[in-house]
Amino acid sequence: MKRSIAVLLLILPVLFLAAACDDDDNPAGGGNGDAYTTADTPEKLITRFAEVYDAEDSTAYEALLDSLYIFELNPNNIDPEDPVEYWGREDEIQIARRMFSGWTNADGQHANSISLALGNITPQIDNTSYGPDLPPEGETWYRVTCFVDLRVEVTNPQSPDGVTLFLVACDQEFVVRPDPDDPDLWVVFRQYDKESYNKIAATEEASWGAVKGLFRERDTYTTADTPEKLITRFAEVYDAEDSTAYEELLDSLYIFELDPNNIGPGYPVEWWDREDEIRIAGRMFGGWQNPDGQHVNSIDLALSNITKRLETTSFGPDLPPEGETWYRVTCSVDLRVEVENPQSPDGVTLFLVASDQEFVVRPDPNDSGGWVVFRQYDKEPYNKIAATDNSSWGSVKQLWR
Repeated sequence: MKRSIAVLLLILPVLFLAAACDDDDNPAGGGNGDAYTTADTPEKLITRFAEVYDAEDSTAYEALLDSLYIFELNPNNIDPEDPVEYWGREDEIQIARRMFSGWTNADGQHANSISLALGNITPQIDNTSYGPDLPPEGETWYRVTCFVDLRVEVTNPQSPDGVTLFLVACDQEFVVRPDPDDPDLWVVFRQYDKESYNKIAATEEASWGAVKGLFRERDTYTTADTPEKLITRFAEVYDAEDSTAYEELLDSLYIFELDPNNIGPGYPVEWWDREDEIRIAGRMFGGWQNPDGQHVNSIDLALSNITKRLETTSFGPDLPPEGETWYRVTCSVDLRVEVENPQSPDGVTLFLVASDQEFVVRPDPNDSGGWVVFRQYDKEPYNKIAATDNSSWGSVKQLWR
């Protein structure tokens, strides 16, 4: 009997948690299965912000950031070697994920623990204009000030005892707005970092932004300010398996067109769009396992013999836009993808792709100095490799589509 009661006591918490998870369909709101404060007022949004950050909960944290979120660094804490003044939602999410998951940066540092409290939370109506229709007519936004008490313990090979404790004590300002996806809730539109009250001996600059900066990826790739350099950068970020940088190189109308001779019978598609390409790359770069038990161990890519010519093709009404010059860039592909493969005798398949490739590139509509890929045309491989029937770039990608 005692054993039955013990088993029941073990099962009941599991059933309770399962029910809570099933009911949690709104990570931003709270009260629907999570234990955080519901973000239904500006003050409670900031309370929830502190709770999810302290809990290192990436999913709940991301849900609190508006699609136009920006983190603005304190001018006195900008790294001269990486002189950015602010970053957007995508960078903030990447930084948070790295800090919360214990990701190790290039200096061998990773966060062991995070403790955050935000106090003295004070909202006031924000009458600032942040651009056309921001705030939208009739919508009230607030600027919320608070006090930050943040402690981040970091494993640090450069420290004498192998650990650095970052202690951040400063003010912080948030601009908050009603959640466009749920007007009963609130999200963070802007976050302004402030100077730390006391610099701690463990670190020269103990602002929140300075700590975050340790886990921000510094862009060391070629700048995509010409068609040729765009393709060079394309190879660099693909070789580095950098999903974020890769996505930025794909135009919103990007299409990958497969070589007709390498369309797999199980996947009879002739092309796919940006959304599919991003998903495929994310799966390849992230070691995702497909239904056949295959996942990528490593990717090595080089693109050479890069040559451009004017593109005169019309891709539809106003494509290219009047007065805009597009190019078709050809190059040689040397791609090696090592795949864990249960169907292979030695458990591994090495895909070797040697082929030409064509890219149609255009000026980046969102960056007047940059270029992006509008179309990518896969070509027949020079030599078929025994490790795979069709070792074109597209046929390798299709394993993760």
